[in-house]
Amino acid sequence: MLYPERKTYMKQRITSVKDLPDWFKNKTYATNLNIIDWFREIRKRQKVLDLYEFGKKYRDSTGKNSEESRETLLSLLLATPRPDSLIYSVSQNNRPVYDLTASEALYFRSAIRDDDLLQLGKKYDELMSLWHKALDEMGTDDPTSFFGEYEHQIAIFFEKFDENSYAKKFDEPIEKFLEDIGNPYLSYGRPLNGSPITVDTQYDDETIITHFKNWLAEIRRNEGERIRRPFTQKDLDDWELYKIRQIFDLEMWASIMHVKINDKVIADSLWPYAPDNFSPIDVLRTTARKKIKDVFNFNVVVRLYGQLSLEFGENFLAQ
Repeated sequence: MLYPERKTYMKQRITSVKDLPDWFKNKTYATNLNIIDWFREIRKRQKVLDLYEFGKKYRDSTGKNSEESRETLLSLLLATPRPDSLIYSVSQNNRPVYDLTASEALYFRSAIRDDDLLQLGKKYDELMSLWHKALDEMGTDDPTSFFGEYEHQIAIFFEKFDENSYAKKFDEPIEKFLEDIGNPYLSYGRPLNGSPITVDTQYDDETIITHFKNWLAEIRRNEGERIRRPFTQKDLDDWELYKIRQIFDLEMWASIMHVKINDKVIADSLWPYAPDNFSPIDVLRTTARKKIKDVFNFNVVVRLYGQLSLEFGENFLAQ
């Protein structure tokens, strides 16, 4: 059943704050979030954005989302998953290693002999087979019955996931399940991520650190990246100051529902008592939207996830 304001919205263009959707007017956004909570906020919205962009490929002839996909997007956008929800986990979706070959991926699947993981693999096969049928169906003019069935089955899968014996194994390092399976004719061995280095500990620490920094800077330049720094409290303060969550939610809702919201309405709703030296609409257009683009993306999710894993341990989401 669709929630109120989900099937249609009376206004195609919102020109007044009072006409904003009730869910937004009644929503209270938590403040002073810690860095782990901010990770959850970013990861959920990045997930919504990915799903929305993916859906662009399979919209109907009117350019609109189907009712099923609209419901899925809105449910995720407006929901507050439990703190340890699987939605927050990061497994480098569909790109675990940028240069992982098809042969290597198939090798991993064939090499695992653990009975619990084999059961999980069969479940993945069933779900992916249904997903591929749904994709094929979306390319036709027929109703997307397979997509509805896929959504139903994936919901059951996650709902009952913890009840299965593979729940405690699926996120463990793969090396644990690859013991004694290698052979001289078919085996696997190379770094999965990054660049292998050897450190000669005979040198003093200062020299090693200096040369490592120089080497890393060169690697970043070759890969076309800026020198990275960890996320700090200043970043969290900026994200809250520029209200990136509120803007993202409103504009994503508007995109899903095919509603236009005037910039002045968004600005006035978020900064109703702005001082004379603060222009909400300029901040929205020049700074806030840029931060939204810079923050709600997969690269930031991976970086922040890695930073938190190192600082708080791999189970930081349970905190």
